[in-house]
Amino acid sequence: MAKGLNQYCCYILEQLEDFGSCSARPMFGGYGLYHKGCFFALIAEDELYIKADNTNRKHFSGLDPFTYTTKKGTATMSYFRMNESIIEEKNELAHWATLGYQAALRNPPKSKKRKKS
Repeated sequence: MAKGLNQYCCYILEQLEDFGSCSARPMFGGYGLYHKGCFFALIAEDELYIKADNTNRKHFSGLDPFTYTTKKGTATMSYFRMNESIIEEKNELAHWATLGYQAALRNPPKSKKRKKS
């Protein structure tokens, strides 16, 4: 098992081998998954969520979105939970990972502008 990664995260990284080399970084009690330096998926509470956007969201219909609790209520992010049947089939998971990676490339994180002193 890779240092600092739990068993489920290591399993997901193995299942993603058909997609290509991926890495995981600890993030808010879970993990962020990266391909070629691009954040395309996350693991929270031993569930895999893959990024979607307006271009490919229709493919994620019927899958549960990632939600979390804030002080103001429940927030939803544009990541969708992969079913075990998807995760178990490496080729199928590679397809979904490709959709998530493409969405991440189309929607890079916005950088925070620094105030000039």
